[in-house]
Amino acid sequence: MSLLGVQLLSILCEGFLSSSCKLRVTKVELRVTKVELRVTKVELRVTKVELRVKKVELRVTEVELRVTKVVLRVTNVELRVTKVELRVTKVELRVKKVELRVTKVEMRVTKVELRVMKVELRVTKVELRVLKVELRATKVELRVTKVELRVTKVELRVKKVELRVPKIELRVTKVELRVTKVELRVTKVELRVTKIIFDKACIAIKMDIDRTSICKFYFRLGFEYKYILKFLAEQHGIVISMRTLKRTLKGAGLRRRKSKTDVLEAALFIQDKISSGADYGYRWMHLQCTQNGLNVPRDTVEMMMKLLDPVGVKMRSKKRLRRRHYFARGPDFVWHLDSYDKLKRYGLCINGCLDGFSRQLIWLNAYSTSSNPRIIAGYYMEAVSKIKGCPSRVRGDHGTENGHVAAFQNFLAEKESFIYGPSTGNQRIESFWYILRRQCCQVWIEKLGVLVDDGLYNGDLLDKNLIQYCCMSVLQNELNDVMTTWNIHQIRPTKNQNCPHGRPMVMYMIPTSYETRSYRIEVDQDKIDVCKTECIFRQDQVCDEDIWDLCGIYMKENALSLPTSLDTAIALYKILRDLFHEDI
Repeated sequence: MSLLGVQLLSILCEGFLSSSCKLRVTKVELRVTKVELRVTKVELRVTKVELRVKKVELRVTEVELRVTKVVLRVTNVELRVTKVELRVTKVELRVKKVELRVTKVEMRVTKVELRVMKVELRVTKVELRVLKVELRATKVELRVTKVELRVTKVELRVKKVELRVPKIELRVTKVELRVTKVELRVTKVELRVTKIIFDKACIAIKMDIDRTSICKFYFRLGFEYKYILKFLAEQHGIVISMRTLKRTLKGAGLRRRKSKTDVLEAALFIQDKISSGADYGYRWMHLQCTQNGLNVPRDTVEMMMKLLDPVGVKMRSKKRLRRRHYFARGPDFVWHLDSYDKLKRYGLCINGCLDGFSRQLIWLNAYSTSSNPRIIAGYYMEAVSKIKGCPSRVRGDHGTENGHVAAFQNFLAEKESFIYGPSTGNQRIESFWYILRRQCCQVWIEKLGVLVDDGLYNGDLLDKNLIQYCCMSVLQNELNDVMTTWNIHQIRPTKNQNCPHGRPMVMYMIPTSYETRSYRIEVDQDKIDVCKTECIFRQDQVCDEDIWDLCGIYMKENALSLPTSLDTAIALYKILRDLFHEDI
């Protein structure tokens, strides 16, 4: 910003802060094409002029002004103001309609020629309200080196002008005017103001509301205060102290140790989760309570689990998974991807990807197939587009579905960075499938298996497409719930010193807390666009097109609603299957 802009801005800010001011401009357009004014020499001498006007009335209905092109150049100007005081109590200016038309004007003075062919000025609506303005400037220095103003075309239109003067007296004693040489050039000036609303009273309030909502979000996820402060600083650019954070949460009524949830309400919520068939441990159940706004201590949840689900607690405490030693340098150092085929016989194919260092789930998607390499490549490119980069390496098995991902990873990383290996070496994602089966898929396997036992599913084209139509959206919602809970759950310390412990989201997004960095490789958008042309992305239509359309017709004719749970999805499947067999 130039010295002129800095000094004028300081003066305006001082004037606005001293009082309340509201400025609203709906639309302003100023265009000046070209104006050239050259005056070589002008001499004007008037001895005495006296002008007295007692009463003047001027009415302008409509004014239109059009300036096509204006260019202003300032070379050298010096302005010094020692002291300025400006006080305006109240100003109101209203102009409804003004039009001024000048067809031709000629003025000749020895060596001066001024020609204006056509001038149009249009002003639709202008409202200016100033309640109180105080401007004080002790010292102002303005220096401009060069000024060039060029105006190509000016149009001014005035429809109606009325001027009434009952009595005028003009007296001029002595006037001397000498102009040696004047050049004014304006090439192009464009000024467009669509809408400006300035109200300094609501800026701080809006910032406080945004900060409070962000603090509430991270508090609901169960993060510690130190991690909330790091998220605010690194992800949102909000730097506050620990005391300010506690005061903000206290004002929102959020407390960890006080205002506990009623034990009966928490017990009903836990019983509902247990009855759904999910094999939750007490730590996972505690996170589920926190996400749903239930403030319950973890030891209380553990006690309730022992009382409400003693069989499940006993079964989970028999055997524990012996983890293998694993090492990853940091986030995005290696991604592990694999497909989960336990529900594939029903047309429900699950594919997931997990970061090796933080155990953050990159994606967890369900679709009609997991064997098409272009579908898996679409999952990969969606993640790359979201983070604007690719990992240092990706690990997968020798399946044909990983061919496109391997090619894209090598192309984006500009090196051979896709690691093929057996499933026993892809332990990060393989160990997660055990968690997924306990938390979600075991119930699906059992209830869909009942359909097979009862003869309501034989694996043909119709049955598989009906299962996809009824169950795909429900399964994806449950996978999203598992993904969210997994990314914020607390990972316990292990004997392997190379594996950090904590929350996956914190380890992935704030690696500096674990004395490491992100190993993400930045990728150009052009390369991402090229890879996307070879991908197939998921669509809302998850089954055969004809069956999809017929299911929609049956839903409308029988006033059926979309399912929201596995039980309602199975009930809808039975109804649609009977309708299809009746018509067949």
